[in-house]
Amino acid sequence: MLELREGSSLYYSLLWTQPAIRQRFMERLSLIQSLSTTLEEVQEPQVAEHKIHWWHEELQRLIDGTARHPATQAAQTSLVGNQAAMDTCLQILTAASTARFTPPASDADANSLMEQSYRARLALLAHALSEEDSELNPQHHCPALARSLGKHEQLSRLPVLLHRGQAVFSDEMYQRFNIRPTDLASHIRTRKEPDLQEEAPGNEPQGDSPARGSALDAIAVVVDNPARQALLNTAIADAHQELSQALKDPACRQHYRRPQMMPLWRLSILRERQLALWQRNPPDLLRERSTLTPVHKLFWAWRHRR
Repeated sequence: MLELREGSSLYYSLLWTQPAIRQRFMERLSLIQSLSTTLEEVQEPQVAEHKIHWWHEELQRLIDGTARHPATQAAQTSLVGNQAAMDTCLQILTAASTARFTPPASDADANSLMEQSYRARLALLAHALSEEDSELNPQHHCPALARSLGKHEQLSRLPVLLHRGQAVFSDEMYQRFNIRPTDLASHIRTRKEPDLQEEAPGNEPQGDSPARGSALDAIAVVVDNPARQALLNTAIADAHQELSQALKDPACRQHYRRPQMMPLWRLSILRERQLALWQRNPPDLLRERSTLTPVHKLFWAWRHRR
């Protein structure tokens, strides 16, 4: 199961949460991570089909109370017998399969795929916090919030995703800047993946300095293309604008500023602050990453304690 690392955004988001609810939230987050990343390193469609079939069976075992995978076993207590939870998990798995083997052609396609995956993730996490069955319906969750949180995670895990052969951005986005996914991938290190953990929500390095010096190891010597950073800056600005607007939306505020939903609200606030930092001082997300200090995270979490 994922560890709640002191100093992370997730740590401060859950700081005032009861231990049992915090534990359930982390178990649910581990399940989401297992589902969403299961195909990231798969290259062959036949292998993907086998893995997807296995997960369909495993999710049924989860509902039946006979789960085998550590993540489903941990979440089993709170989800056993809940068919709606299985349907929501399947949406995450379907979105992961589409993203892996059918990269989005347009920005609209990319947004739709992001929305499908992250509304389902919000549904599972909100249910973990409230235990209200209505929260398991992804359609009850703010699409703009889902998309923007997904875009934040995408940017946070950009080197990993590119290294594993995912396009990440839409064909339309690449065409707009006249570059290709390989132009981005050529700037990441090749011996070892960046030390970035799952982040949506999840953990991130502590401190507000760029990523560790080792993140520059084995970067290929390539001629830089100014459009590369322009694309990244546009993606950061787009994610920040969408998340800012979502947090101002009355319906979104009404849903997530309820007492039981406050951990998700605080996490969204911290994600918005992170994106604002990146927009003010754009990092080269293929080689480095800056993050809010623990003091800043505590300050913003405390401001939204209730």
